[in-house]
Amino acid sequence: MRDIRKGSRSIAALALGTALILSSCTCMIKEPELNTIKQLRTEEKQLTADIEAATKNKAKVNTELSAREAELRKCTEDRTFIQDKLNKWPNVWPE
Repeated sequence: MRDIRKGSRSIAALALGTALILSSCTCMIKEPELNTIKQLRTEEKQLTADIEAATKNKAKVNTELSAREAELRKCTEDRTFIQDKLNKWPNVWPE
């Protein structure tokens, strides 16, 4: 009987301790934490906008690069044509 009372007292003490610990915790967000969250959300929006702008800029640059590469190919073809004709000089235009 004494062992049961000791066990029930220790369970009661454990329950009381647990209740004290759990009641001291708050689920409320404190003002500094709220400000930090707001700041992080603002930074996230700015970074997202920066990423979108960089993606659009990358597309423009890729388009410009493709145009320049096409010009380079055309120029190389013209140069090759002219070199070929110069190598065949004076019989450039066969009759």
